[in-house]
Amino acid sequence: MNRVHLNRFALGDGLGWHHDNSEFFFNLLLQQSPSGGKFEFVPNSEGDMAKVRTALQSVVPDGFVHSEPEELAPGGALLFCGRRSMHRVTPVADDALPRMTAILNFASEPGGGIIEEYTRRKFFGRSLQQG
Repeated sequence: MNRVHLNRFALGDGLGWHHDNSEFFFNLLLQQSPSGGKFEFVPNSEGDMAKVRTALQSVVPDGFVHSEPEELAPGGALLFCGRRSMHRVTPVADDALPRMTAILNFASEPGGGIIEEYTRRKFFGRSLQQG
């Protein structure tokens, strides 16, 4: 579970600031919303709670929060180290077109990047015990 999955962000959907358990992921943009639904990140913020608090309070100096490239169009991709850099998807603000992505998570060791029970239920609606 959580090795390959699709995300669909419709009006009002987003994903708050977080770090990943997997070492890195490949994010293929399938469809972009015209408003909102942007991928943002704070580079090299692993373990730096001062940076995390600053970003969460939206008091961010210029250059602190980065966004996916504006030229990233459907079919474009990002390779990203989500364990080292806090990231989020801003809420989609347009009901005409949702943001859709395909995510491939990678870990260098067997069993690496396993997600917690809460996250499994939130994102996938089930646990490992249920199959």
